[in-house]
Amino acid sequence: MENSIGAGSGLGSLVDVKTRLLICSRDTVFYNTAQHLTRVLAPLGKSAKSFILDSSEFCKKLCEISDPGPIVSYDVVDLFTNVPREEALLALRQRLNNLDDPLDTSLTIDSIISLTSASIDSTYFTWGEDIFEQIHGLPMGSPLSPILSEIYLTDLEEKALLTSFVKPMCWHRKVDDTFVILHPGQDPDQLLQHLNNQHQRIKFTMEPETNNKLPFLDVLVSRTPTNTFQTTVYRKPTHTNQYVNYQSNHPPQVKAGIISTLTRRAKNICSINRQEEINHLKEAFIDHNDYPPQLVNKTISQLVSQHQ
Repeated sequence: MENSIGAGSGLGSLVDVKTRLLICSRDTVFYNTAQHLTRVLAPLGKSAKSFILDSSEFCKKLCEISDPGPIVSYDVVDLFTNVPREEALLALRQRLNNLDDPLDTSLTIDSIISLTSASIDSTYFTWGEDIFEQIHGLPMGSPLSPILSEIYLTDLEEKALLTSFVKPMCWHRKVDDTFVILHPGQDPDQLLQHLNNQHQRIKFTMEPETNNKLPFLDVLVSRTPTNTFQTTVYRKPTHTNQYVNYQSNHPPQVKAGIISTLTRRAKNICSINRQEEINHLKEAFIDHNDYPPQLVNKTISQLVSQHQ
């Protein structure tokens, strides 16, 4: 079960089975502690130079780029279960020691580290009649894993970029997905090799632009003939246009909120084909999810007429 599963009786029969270990930690001994620590450490997850809040902010940053070279996405393989715990705790301690503004807690740094270590070192699960312990990586299902992964990956990427011969024009990351713009003439494969030499457990894959296009988050980035960027909404090929059906028992404000959210996304992301995206939303809600045309058209029209 991946390389993050620890020893236990009967494990030999499982080593060739690749699965993803996802364990619900609710009501476990350290769950409330992990939740509290997650709230305390939350500000640390937004301090990376690569941090982007959402797709709208990402699109605004693209507007600042001129004369871009190759664009590429580097993704971490199985991030949570490959983060080295001791190095993650070390990165956390270093970040806490270097804070300009103290966190909103009375806990000492040593206490935060001790409680964090206890919370991520207590992942057990059963397979059949056997009990196993996760001995590598962070537990998928713990509230602490996302923030610890963010802290560790920030430390790794900053050190990697500092020592890299290839210096990207920009580097934006959301969790384990990274959007990188290189300078003209730089080699994306050379940077990939450097990234994969940083740690034996942390490996990256690379997706280069295809036909001058590259998706990132829910944005499709397109390169124009004048070497600038245009953006529109990206949907995976498996997208079905299924949202909360209007005949469901959800409150009316939830259904209207979905229309508003997706319309606002279209306004914020689409530098081209905005009306095409609006028409797509109308068709999806009315034809595929049974929404009343009057509700859909009114909600969308109100949002489209508003200023950004």
